Amino acid sequence: MKRNLLITILLLLFSGPVIFAQVTETFETATVSSNSFTNGTFTGNLTPTGTTGFIVQTFVGYGFNSSNRFLEHASPNACAITSTTTFRVGSLYLYPSSDGGSTNQTMNVSVTFTGKLGGVTQFTYTPPAADFTAALWSNTSNRGFSLVNFATPGHQNTNIDELVIDIGGAGNYIAVDNFTFTAVATPTITTSGTLTAFTACSGSNSLQQSFTVSASNLTNNLVITPPSGYEVSETSGSGFATSLSIPPVTGSVSSRSIFVRLSSTASGSPSGNIALTSTGATTSNVAASGTVNASPSVTLGSNPTVCNGATSAVLTYSAATNSPNQYSISWSAGSVIAGFTNLNNSALPSSPISITVPPGTGTGTFTGTLIVRNSSTGCASSNNVISVTVGPSPTITLGANPSVCNGTTSANLTYSGTTGTPNQYSIAWSAGSIIAGFTNVTNASLPASPLSLTVPSNPGAGTYSGTITVRNSTTGCSSTGNVISVTVTAPPTITLGANPSVCNGTTSANLTY
Repeated sequence: MKRNLLITILLLLFSGPVIFAQVTETFETATVSSNSFTNGTFTGNLTPTGTTGFIVQTFVGYGFNSSNRFLEHASPNACAITSTTTFRVGSLYLYPSSDGGSTNQTMNVSVTFTGKLGGVTQFTYTPPAADFTAALWSNTSNRGFSLVNFATPGHQNTNIDELVIDIGGAGNYIAVDNFTFTAVATPTITTSGTLTAFTACSGSNSLQQSFTVSASNLTNNLVITPPSGYEVSETSGSGFATSLSIPPVTGSVSSRSIFVRLSSTASGSPSGNIALTSTGATTSNVAASGTVNASPSVTLGSNPTVCNGATSAVLTYSAATNSPNQYSISWSAGSVIAGFTNLNNSALPSSPISITVPPGTGTGTFTGTLIVRNSSTGCASSNNVISVTVGPSPTITLGANPSVCNGTTSANLTYSGTTGTPNQYSIAWSAGSIIAGFTNVTNASLPASPLSLTVPSNPGAGTYSGTITVRNSTTGCSSTGNVISVTVTAPPTITLGANPSVCNGTTSANLTY
C-alpha cells in the first residue's frame, strides 16, 4: 500500500499515550469496492457498508494528483471512517459535488466533519465553502480535490475513533484521498486478583481486601468507581473514598494494589462491579459482593447499688435484638485498681447479669463499658456505660448488755456512735431464747438510745443471747451482726419461823427464819 511517511515523529515528553508516526494513506493498494483499508496495524472501516456505501473506488487518473484510487460515497447521507484504534486526523483531500461527482460543483454544498471517541463528540468542523472553489476536476494535479487541514481549527491532536463526514446543502457525492492521520495506541487497563465475599457489621467497616491494576497508553486519568456501599483506596488502612482518580505518568499507571472495603454506611447485601475506566479504554470490572449483618443490642436496667462487703451486683436487661449470646465488660482504670476484672466474650445469661464485686472494694462508684455480641456473625453492640455503686454499711456502738430480774418485761440496751445513718434495727434471738419466749424483731424503727428490749414475763433465770443489726432503709445497707444478751436473775427468797407472841408492854418480838 502506498504511504507517504512524514519525517516528524512525535516524541512523548508529556503524560499521554504512545503515538505512532503520522502517515498518509493514498488507497492505491486498497481493495476496490471494499468497506475498509489497512495501513500497517491500523484498520479503517467505512460506513455505510455495502457496494453502494462508502467504498474504495478506482478511476484511473482521477484521484488526487491524478492517482487511481480514493474513497467514494455517492449519497447525500453521512459517511464515516471508524477504527478500533484511536487516531488523530491531520488532513485529507475532499471532492464534494452536487451532481453525483461529474464535476466539482461546490455551489450550495457544505461539509461538516465530526470527530467522536467512544460515541462522544470531540469536535465539529465545517470548512468554509470557499476552500473548495479553487479545485477543478480538470486540473490534473488536484483533480478537484481540496485540502481540509484539521490543524486550522486546532483539532489535529484530538483523539478520536470515528470521523463522520456529512455533506449538506445540495451535495450528493464526496470523494476522499490522501488521508493523513496518526494512530494512537489503544488505552489498556489490566487487573489481577479477585475479591471474596465481604462481611461487615452495621455501622462498621469490613476488613479490607485488594486487587492489582496497571494501565498503559492512557490519555486521561484512570478512574476507579466501586458499587454503592464500597470504598476504595491506594493506601492500606486509610484514605478510603467512594472513587479514585489516578493520573497516568507518560500514559501509564504502574502496577499497584487497590484496597477495597465495605463502608460503615452499607446495609443489606451490596454487590456489583468495581469499574476501572479511562477515556478510550475498555472498562475493566472487578466483582464485589458482601453482606452487612445487623449488630445486636440490649436495653439495660438501672445500674446496681450494693453495700460495702457485698460480693456481687445484679444488672438487669431486656429487649435483646439480633441474638446476642456473649457479653464483655471493660472496667475503667480506677475500677481495675479497685479489683474489678474485665470480661471478654463470656456467655450471656438470661437477665440479670451477675457482676462480681471484689472484696475490700471500699465505697464509691465504679464504671465500665458493656457490649453484647453475636458469636455467629461476629457483630457487637455499641458501648453501654455501666456502673456499680458500693455504699457504706452502717455501724452501731453498743453499751453494756442489760441484766433484769425475772418477771421484769423490758430491758434497756444503750448505744452510741452510729455511722452510715441507720434508721432501722433487727434482732435475731438464739433458738434457746426463742423457746424462752423472746421474739425476733425485723427492721423496726431505730429509736434514740436506749433500745427497749422486750423480755418475756417468766423466762426463768439465765442469759439469753441474740444478734442485732442496724440498717439504712434508703441504701438497703445493713451492719454486720452485733452479739447481745439479756441476763435474767431470780429474785431473793426467805423461810420464816413461827410468828412471835409477847406480853403487853414488851417492846420487841423475835421472828426466826
